[in-house]
Amino acid sequence: RAWEQALIDQSADILLAPTIAIPAPPADAVADPARAPEFADGLLRLTFPFDMTGWPASSVLCGFTTAGLPVGLQIIGPAGADAAVLRVGRAFQARTDWHNQRPSLV
Repeated sequence: RAWEQALIDQSADILLAPTIAIPAPPADAVADPARAPEFADGLLRLTFPFDMTGWPASSVLCGFTTAGLPVGLQIIGPAGADAAVLRVGRAFQARTDWHNQRPSLV
């Protein structure tokens, strides 16, 4: 509700948040139906509100954990602000080099 209030009241043009609430889990663990539920909340909690509202959101790489796993920055805008969300993502990538780096394969 705080996110909604900030965007509706126009006290913020764009919101920034982590893309997921946990470090990136191993791909084989998420693909395993027996293990996928243990990651579901952490993977969906921060993106689900925007899936439901239809607000535009994008994710860009913004770093890596100490274990070398990728960290995403979610860029969120109010309804109809798709172009603004994409401009912010492009500006972030123009000023950082994260999107050119790759996670470790350990």
